[in-house]
Amino acid sequence: MKIRSLVLAAILVLSLASLAAAQAPALINYQGKLAKNSGTLLDTAITMVFSIYTNEYTSTYLWRETQNDVAVESGIFSVLLGSSTAIPESVFDGSIRYLGVKVGSDAEMSPRR
Repeated sequence: MKIRSLVLAAILVLSLASLAAAQAPALINYQGKLAKNSGTLLDTAITMVFSIYTNEYTSTYLWRETQNDVAVESGIFSVLLGSSTAIPESVFDGSIRYLGVKVGSDAEMSPRR
């Protein structure tokens, strides 16, 4: 009886794993640390723009989302990408993707992640 339960559990896990691998993530947790040029950590709420690109240099993005009033405490922020603008499944086709991050009125950070 235990073997049957283990086999059924293994089939369920494999089925869930293959289902998860076949779908693009609906939300992506992204965390970072922000500091001024002087090294002073930020404590603020600020607008951030996140973009996904096909390479490090293109200006054409596959997806973009603006998140207003992102809480930054002791330099640390955490966001859920896709929470304001859904990420289309077509963005993740197995190719390498790059994340661009723009904070406030500054230019997008370089290099992209």
